[in-house]
Amino acid sequence: MNRQNNLMKHASALFRASSWRRFELTLAAQNDYDNPYSDVEVEVVFTRPGVQSIHTWAYWDGEERFAATIAFPSPGKWSYRTSCSHTEDAGLHAQIGEVEVEAVLPDEPNALYRCGMLKPSGNGRYLQHADGEPFFWLGDTVWPAFFRAKEAEWLAYIQDRAAKGFNVVQVCLNWGGGRASDMDGNEARLLEGGERWNPAFYQGVQKKIRIANDYGLVVLLNGLYCPKGRLTEGDSIVSYENYEHYGRMLAARFNGSFVIYSPSFDAPYHEACDRQGEAIRTVTSRHLITQHPNTSPAGTAVPATEESYFEQPYLSFSMCQTGHHNGNRELVLREAEEWIRGLARKLPPKPVVNGEAFYDAGGMTPNHHPKYQGTDRDSRAAGYLSLLSGACGYTYGAYGLWNWELDPGVSHRAAMNFPSSEHMAVLARIFRSFRWWELEPASERIVHNPEAAQLRMALASSGDESLLVAYMPDQSEIDILLTIAESDSCKAAFLDPISGERHQAAAVTRSGQRLKVRAERRSEWVLLVQVGRG
Repeated sequence: MNRQNNLMKHASALFRASSWRRFELTLAAQNDYDNPYSDVEVEVVFTRPGVQSIHTWAYWDGEERFAATIAFPSPGKWSYRTSCSHTEDAGLHAQIGEVEVEAVLPDEPNALYRCGMLKPSGNGRYLQHADGEPFFWLGDTVWPAFFRAKEAEWLAYIQDRAAKGFNVVQVCLNWGGGRASDMDGNEARLLEGGERWNPAFYQGVQKKIRIANDYGLVVLLNGLYCPKGRLTEGDSIVSYENYEHYGRMLAARFNGSFVIYSPSFDAPYHEACDRQGEAIRTVTSRHLITQHPNTSPAGTAVPATEESYFEQPYLSFSMCQTGHHNGNRELVLREAEEWIRGLARKLPPKPVVNGEAFYDAGGMTPNHHPKYQGTDRDSRAAGYLSLLSGACGYTYGAYGLWNWELDPGVSHRAAMNFPSSEHMAVLARIFRSFRWWELEPASERIVHNPEAAQLRMALASSGDESLLVAYMPDQSEIDILLTIAESDSCKAAFLDPISGERHQAAAVTRSGQRLKVRAERRSEWVLLVQVGRG
């Protein structure tokens, strides 16, 4: 390879980019390296007068190619400079240039490109974009899609989810211990000459992330902490340095993309997850980092794994898995209320997302996972219970999608069209129709709330009590304790969580500090009460 001929000179380069769109700066090494993935460090600093500098790293992308990515947060002329650990490499060290960044158009339809990266809100209760726009999380799980979905299939899936109002997709980067291959035969890792990643595989991942981002979906990258497989205590393959370096390189590669990082994947607490989370944070301050835990044993007020990570400074928000509990619906729905509420009460507050709930099997009987036999009703109930108990987001799951063609009895195409996915679209439309981020859990104000989790109602109220939202899984009436003045008026309407149709309340009775609202029939309802000041 003639590296001199392939060297890209950037000393006088001028590039163009758009705010919040992925920009990639490419470099070409002049030197030969035994393992360019781990033996070369290239820091890249982007600066603009009056704006905080952005530090990132260039990552090895095959042969002599290195690249650094960024999504510029503001328009104007940005300059960059590189610094390589091998200062004699003129292709990587002391490269300089400028990027002219255009402002985002005010009518940009994609909220990601219009409003910017995600961050916790100032009060720590929900997620929002860089410009302050609240972000209502509706997620979906397709864990092995980077390995098992063809690009055209992925595009069709993303288009379907975008049309239904989903804005997060959760995918695993460590399927099969990192030794699995994508549909083009690219294995995630290469072992020649030492541990390293396979650039061809991650280039395919980047294409899928770009497609998702272009349709307004953020990609949660799950299971980063162990490229060789899940860790156990005393495991001889543990190498924190490898996990930390892998985390930094991932953060560098996707620094210009709308992604969220989760080192853990369905596992109990492990120090390696903390170490990798901290390493990712050294590369990016603008991306969310969480931990996707296992399902803790039932009966605890706050799930143990989430609590172990909660206070870590790198953790942007707490992700709870209320999970499947081997098909025990009573536990599945009880924890969707109690665990979420327990996490939402912790101080200092952090946003809470229910990142995995009972998967809908679409009326089918799974071949390999009989415990995943949830229904569309289970998906709806866990969603409303979570969101009215303090969660700022909910992730849905469908059997046949979360495992993408691993069970020949349920294809991803069939699972993509389960009726429950349309019900999630209704859920998103309902919450996005009002100021959901102002809601606070208030289920204790429901009079005579059933003890059985499958019948239990949930209630949330805005801080000024101008809006009350309740979920009624199988009732015709709800009795609520109020704190508002007796002169304040209450207007109530019921929404069908399946169709979204609006029904006027059959009766609204106010007696002192009690409000009774009755529907036209016993059914599953979402109740909205608007309070007018007297």
